[in-house]
Amino acid sequence: MPCAFSRIGIYLVGCGPALLSFLVMATCVGADEHVPARKSQPFLEKLTWGRVCVIESTLILQMEESASEQAISIPRLNNPVKAVYFRGMPDHPLQLVAEPRAWTIMIPEDRQAGTGQAIVLQLEGAPYLPVQPRCVEQDDEGQVFLAAHDVVTHGKSLRYEPQPHKNTLGYWTEASDWAEWHFTIDRPGTFQVQLRYGCGDGQGGSVVQLGCGKETLRWTVTPTGGFQEWREWTPGVLKINKPGRHALVLKPVELAHLAVMDVQQIKLVPVDGRE
Repeated sequence: MPCAFSRIGIYLVGCGPALLSFLVMATCVGADEHVPARKSQPFLEKLTWGRVCVIESTLILQMEESASEQAISIPRLNNPVKAVYFRGMPDHPLQLVAEPRAWTIMIPEDRQAGTGQAIVLQLEGAPYLPVQPRCVEQDDEGQVFLAAHDVVTHGKSLRYEPQPHKNTLGYWTEASDWAEWHFTIDRPGTFQVQLRYGCGDGQGGSVVQLGCGKETLRWTVTPTGGFQEWREWTPGVLKINKPGRHALVLKPVELAHLAVMDVQQIKLVPVDGRE
């Protein structure tokens, strides 16, 4: 069951509601041995530089106009990125820059993007436009797995970084930025919080607070050796006494240095035997 919340953070990036329009069935031009040989569907309404088609978990960015600024952008998705490259050139990856509201793919200076060219964007899972926050369901073992790609970010800089070497909540450089995850519980109880995070040397000391309803946990972030050097941390337990929809909120209380930390996942594990 989808969750509906009146409180909206960053769900749709940089474009109007027209992006939600789905068009008639079409086929993307060209082929690639790494792309499923199936009929495609348009994914977004036509953008300034061209159009986007989807084949299972792969987006085809078909350029119909030259990208004069050596870059093209699409709305931010709730998916990790496996690879991005010009069609037919999987061994030459392109740079993807994640912004809070959009993903920008940089075009190398020696290869001007133009009419007829296409970029392949391989994702994990079917592409998900975060028009509304995705609700994560409690699994068969009573656990709730909250991945970075399901986060809702609030503020200026905080964002989901989908690149394969990151796949994390990052750019946490503003003390006023915060994050939340939405989930449903059908077996309430007490849950141990397990956090996977990274923090650069010399960047520790920020105080953060994690909360669900009136339950909160507070701790000081310790460095891990790098923002993508992951460490498992268990700050404590949270009691969730009612079934239904909930939001887990992570906020900085104090920003000690340049950035708070990167967060790759949060897991809620039942500990009281009522799962």
